[in-house]
Amino acid sequence: MASDLTVGTLYQFKVSATNFNGPSELSEALSVHACVLSGPASAPERVTGDRTSISLAWRAPADDGGCGISGYQLMRDQGLGPDDPITVEVDPADINDRPTLTEHKVTLTSSETGKPVRF
Repeated sequence: MASDLTVGTLYQFKVSATNFNGPSELSEALSVHACVLSGPASAPERVTGDRTSISLAWRAPADDGGCGISGYQLMRDQGLGPDDPITVEVDPADINDRPTLTEHKVTLTSSETGKPVRF
């Protein structure tokens, strides 16, 4: 167990096995940041919409867990439960290197109209 780590810092770990003949070669490195899961983002809010598209916005989590947010997934639910496979990946390039980003907006379009949808 590693302790006294600095939140958000990238650490590398390698392992060597030792027996009475001495230590083995080092393993490949594992690179990990010292952070935990972020808090939840806010619920999405409707910004604009019409019969075939909707723009949604949400706020970034208040607590990023010590590491910057690298992406979002927006899931659409038409009331079908786990049989509704529609997920929108937000391109990390849209949010990376923007440490003051507190809100993100995405516009979705669909040929399906008149159906209630939860996000």
